[in-house]
Amino acid sequence: MSNGTTTYPWEDEAFKTEIAAAGFPGSPQTDSAWLAGLYKFKTETTTPSAAPTLTALNPASTPANVDVTVAITGTGFDSGAKVMVGPTEVSPTGTPTPTAFSVLIPAADISIPGAVQISVKNGGGQTSNMMSLTLT
Repeated sequence: MSNGTTTYPWEDEAFKTEIAAAGFPGSPQTDSAWLAGLYKFKTETTTPSAAPTLTALNPASTPANVDVTVAITGTGFDSGAKVMVGPTEVSPTGTPTPTAFSVLIPAADISIPGAVQISVKNGGGQTSNMMSLTLT
């Protein structure tokens, strides 16, 4: 069984054939074949990208209950980046670059004075640190 993006070595037909040819379960040949296959799986598995880093919001303060465009700067943003305004996901306006993009935050998402936590979630699921957007 695969998880959608990863194929495990024991699913590969060539691997199954290698194991079958290596001998009975528990034999040194079978154990060596399993270890080789698992090592191959480990070395071929990709490491997820690092989480993005949020460094600035512009503006950092805005009146509550009005639509506002916020410029987001930082590092490690990918083309699938979204902004988390509290628990709400908001799509960027335009295409994010690795270091910046803008987002239009609807008034309904920032309707109560105080502060709302802003973070960036990349397309691969990695989430940045949070910064506060002050709502006056």
